[in-house]
Amino acid sequence: MYSNLVLKAGLMLGFALFLHSGGAGQDTLDFIPPVELSEFDVIAIDNDDPLTSFYMGNGMNLTENIMERLPSVSLIKRGNFAPEPVFRGFSAGQINLTIDGMHIFGACTDKMDPVSSYVESNNLKEIQAESDAGSCSNGAGLGGCINLEMAGPDMSVKGFSGAANIGYQSVSEGITSGLNFAFSNELFGARVSAVYRKSNNYRDAEGNEVLYTQYNKSNVSVNLVSAFSKYNRLRVDYIYDRAWDVGYAALP
Repeated sequence: MYSNLVLKAGLMLGFALFLHSGGAGQDTLDFIPPVELSEFDVIAIDNDDPLTSFYMGNGMNLTENIMERLPSVSLIKRGNFAPEPVFRGFSAGQINLTIDGMHIFGACTDKMDPVSSYVESNNLKEIQAESDAGSCSNGAGLGGCINLEMAGPDMSVKGFSGAANIGYQSVSEGITSGLNFAFSNELFGARVSAVYRKSNNYRDAEGNEVLYTQYNKSNVSVNLVSAFSKYNRLRVDYIYDRAWDVGYAALP
């Protein structure tokens, strides 16, 4: 039995040496050809969708309207203010909803201030929504993770830049105004954005006024970046968000 095992090992070694030396006139012999896989997104926004382009390019839209364009994301609307995002059928504490990886806990037990309400569309860079096991670097979530990444100063664009917008909604006599400006040079960058929203009670399809749907909201965001060395940067982000006179039709 021992000699038989040695003989088999010798034959296998000889066959391997034959393949390596190119016994058939080849340098190498690959049984499984290599396959290169390009990067892919588990969940992504379809930029070719006209509705997606509308929501992403319009600073008057809510952040939740942009989130709704993501697959597997829906909204629970209890009124006209701050709808609650639902990801793959999970909501509230079942999903890990963060801003730049930071955990924020809402103060209202009725879910009237979800984390997504603190970020406006004019200071939002991108939305990262993932549900696979290794995606939640910011913390675990039963239903997955949604991270809202804030827009910062673009250090590659030197000098001043800015934009402003204003809109009106006839259904609720609502006014939305916003502005943002940025400055950057070789060592320093700053971005400031501000939004003010005011909405009265809106009307349904039959023209009836829906009570407790009014709100006022202001949001200010400041992002500072100091590139004090080639490999090190210091970044400071500040968000001020205040809402008052908020009505909820589902919570009168």
